[in-house]
Parts: sequence; structure tokens; C-alpha cells
Amino acid sequence: MKRTLLFLSLCLIASLSFAQASFLGVKSGVGFTTTNNSSLSPSFGAEYQISPFRHIYLGGSLFLEGYSFSLHDNTYEKFGGQGYTLSQNSSYLFIAPKVDATVGRHEYFHFYISGGMGFLINGEQTITATTPRYPGQGFFPGVVYDTGNTSKNINHIIFRLSMGATQHIQVFPFMDLTCGEELGIIPTWISKNTYGGYGDQAMDIKTNYVSLSIGLMYKRNWQKLKQLRSWGGY
Repeated sequence: MKRTLLFLSLCLIASLSFAQASFLGVKSGVGFTTTNNSSLSPSFGAEYQISPFRHIYLGGSLFLEGYSFSLHDNTYEKFGGQGYTLSQNSSYLFIAPKVDATVGRHEYFHFYISGGMGFLINGEQTITATTPRYPGQGFFPGVVYDTGNTSKNINHIIFRLSMGATQHIQVFPFMDLTCGEELGIIPTWISKNTYGGYGDQAMDIKTNYVSLSIGLMYKRNWQKLKQLRSWGGY
């Protein structure tokens, strides 16, 4: 048993000391939700990846992302009643494992998928009730009847699946400038809303997110890949 433990310990030490290529990067950008009336919102993040196989990197990222949008529910306006306008600003901190595949000997082009949980850092939501231009009996046109803070409806934990591409521009032998494009798919509700006598599910909110980013990537133990074929294949 002692020999087995010693062998496993030596294997672990050897694997940790093996000079694998790794990336450490930071990035910032802007994005918008794909549904509702969205405003641009910022994003910031850092990531670390290590290459266990040729053209493959495994790692994870930690990033902060904001969602800013508004939407209008006119369900009751059609019958002369009140309309509702919802506005939300929220920020989430995401922890996401990542798989990255590269192309070419210089690995200038990267394609990746990642997925992880987001935890609400801050968020504010308001709902305003108004009457339509031609209201029913007992209502006056264009009057704001009620504005309430409904931030409690924002979900505190959401799941996000990402697909994206990154282009690397070498500025130093150990440093790249990066440009990235990403689609974030959010299958969970980011807000579950109830208001009025029995609540109205028309304002339950799901959305996806599109973002653009720039950043810097530090490359440790990285070298240009050797050709695998005489005709120049990689």
C-alpha cells in the first residue's frame, strides 16, 4: 500500500512539473440582450487555460456581466385597461468551465464553449402601470397610476451556456492582444414577475446575450506548433 501511495505521489509531482502551455488572460467588453429593448451593458473577466493536448485548452473563466433592458406588456390595454412597462438593470458574477479549440500552427484563431452559474451581484427592477390612449370607462388616458420596485422578482442564480470565437494578435512572444465575439444562451428565467390581483406571467423574462470584447493574454511555456505533415499541415 505504501509503495502504491509513493508511486501515485511521484506521478502527481511529475505531472505538475511538466511544462505545459497555458494561457492567463483578462478582457472587457460590451453586450446586449437579444430580446426586449436592450441597452449596452459592460462585461469584465479573467480566465486561465492549460493545454493537455495539441490544439486543445481546458480551463475556466470568472467574469462579471450586466443586463439592462425594458419591455412593455399591453395585454390589458387591448380591453381599455392598464399597460405595464418593466425596466431592469442587473449584474451577475459567473464561474464557468471552458473548452477551447485552436486552428493553425500559430493558434491565432480560437473557438470555444463554456457553461456555468451566475450569481446576482446587484439588481433593480421597476414596473410602471399606465392607461392607454383610449382607455375604458373610469380611466384617464396617459396617466401613470402606479410605479413599484419589483427587484425581488430578479432571480439570484442563473445558468449560462456560451459559444464564441477569439482572434489573437501577437504583440510580444509571450503576449497576445485578443478580440472576441460571443453568444450567451440563458435557458433559465432571469426574472419571475407577479403583480396585480393574481400576477401576470407575461412579464416572466428569458433572454440571450451577445457580446464583443478585447483583452490581453499571457502565454506561458507556449511555442509555435511543429508541422505534422511535410506539405505544411498542422
